[in-house]
Amino acid sequence: MHRLTGEKTDFDCFTKTLDWVVKHPVDWKNGNWFADIKPDRTAAGMKAGPCKSAYHNGRAMLECLRILESLTR
Repeated sequence: MHRLTGEKTDFDCFTKTLDWVVKHPVDWKNGNWFADIKPDRTAAGMKAGPCKSAYHNGRAMLECLRILESLTR
């Protein structure tokens, strides 16, 4: 959204979302992402399946990197 509006609030929303992803669903020690997050923000349940982790989550992160790189030009 920030690319379209240039609004700082849109970029702040992105950084807060990215911070949440880094802290909660990603299992940095054992790899992969947990599919569920409990109300207390702890990861729970099974890990995301190969379709979601490899495609959806990975693609989302690659797209974020591409967009962030374009903002620095």
